[in-house]
Amino acid sequence: MNNETKKQIKELPGQIARAGSEEVLTLKCPKCGGNLIINFTPDEKKALTVTCEKFCFGTSIDGMAEEPQWVRTLGMQVLTGHRAAG
Repeated sequence: MNNETKKQIKELPGQIARAGSEEVLTLKCPKCGGNLIINFTPDEKKALTVTCEKFCFGTSIDGMAEEPQWVRTLGMQVLTGHRAAG
């Protein structure tokens, strides 16, 4: 994995935390271009986990100040590459 891909993976959880619903749905794996599985855990840690659908990588952050806005429309688990319902 090259340094640029590693950097993109490292920045992905923060990007997802700030993104809107439509942007989240368009995100792809920086390594293979596949879909991403995104999970938000609303417990006291407020964690966000991102995994490549093809298992190229997994990364997470916790201690988020608030729930990402896309959780209200997409739910706590998202598979990218699909359109939002409605």
